Amino acid sequence: MTTGERDHRLKVNKHYLHDWAHKAGLPPLMARPKIRNVLGKTVLRELDGHIWGLPSIIGSQERLEEACTIIKVNQVPLLTQWILAERQDVPIVNIVRHPCGRHASFAKRYLSDADTEAELALTRDHLRVIASDDEVWSGRFGAIDEMGHVASQTWMWRFVNESIEEVGVGKPQFMRIIFEEMTADPMPHAKAIYELFGLEWTSEVSALVEQGLEESVWGKLDPAQVASAWRKSLSNDEIDEIETILAGSPMAAWWA
Repeated sequence: MTTGERDHRLKVNKHYLHDWAHKAGLPPLMARPKIRNVLGKTVLRELDGHIWGLPSIIGSQERLEEACTIIKVNQVPLLTQWILAERQDVPIVNIVRHPCGRHASFAKRYLSDADTEAELALTRDHLRVIASDDEVWSGRFGAIDEMGHVASQTWMWRFVNESIEEVGVGKPQFMRIIFEEMTADPMPHAKAIYELFGLEWTSEVSALVEQGLEESVWGKLDPAQVASAWRKSLSNDEIDEIETILAGSPMAAWWA
């Protein structure tokens, strides 16, 4: 079990967690970098570099392995394509946000604290690797060395999502969700995801999802405002640059 820093705190106990550990708030603590670093250098030193199992003080690893496993991945199209091709029993949900919204969020939550020059160099390197393997994308990218953050990130976004869509479309295990549509009407999308994973959608589950929509990990937010906040945070030049790249993609119709 892994829990991200910004993941929702569990509203109800899971069958693989001890009741007292859940009530004490222990599971989310394992996600905190400082705590993981301390444990990794002390009591869990022998597991350094390996996957940590669920500590017995928190719950049961055996029961955890019986649960439905959901893995969140970001910008790894080759892994997603392999799963779609080789593991037809594994559902894939690709949540696609408008590239302007995606870039505004990335710039605010990541670039503001990152080494921006190093990040730009890394993204350009990724695009060069793609271009060296695919002449079509090489022609689309153009002069990679002249790209700034907006262009490089948007081209990477376009490549990732077009690549996933190309392999996934038409397959029963694959679902594409438009972020802006989900935020406008989340309950039908939540029910569809449960059905894709073969999970029962009950009145209790519906109520729990409704409760979770009332407050995000950052506090009370209007989902529609979050989805459209980029219109105020990005400059006109940034929006024009992103929409020019989007205009050449079949994905442009998703937001038409």
